[in-house]
Amino acid sequence: MRCNRGLSGARTLWLGPSGACVGDRLLSKIRLEETGERYALGRLAALGAPKPSPHEAGTAYVRRLKETGWLRPVRHPGNLAFSWPL
Repeated sequence: MRCNRGLSGARTLWLGPSGACVGDRLLSKIRLEETGERYALGRLAALGAPKPSPHEAGTAYVRRLKETGWLRPVRHPGNLAFSWPL
């Protein structure tokens, strides 16, 4: 028997032109220029994203992708959360 425990929190998903979901954490690595930023930029490049300009900060680059419509927001209402009694 499983029990529905409600919904997880609502959030905004970011989709590329192909409909591929780009995770918040991936964008955060770029915005904050954290470890893994090169990997994150490579993932976006594989999806066809324009490259960042030579002196463009990560924050400006992510903002540009959103403002130009390359990344489009989709509001997700949250997932159902279930539990199973042991």
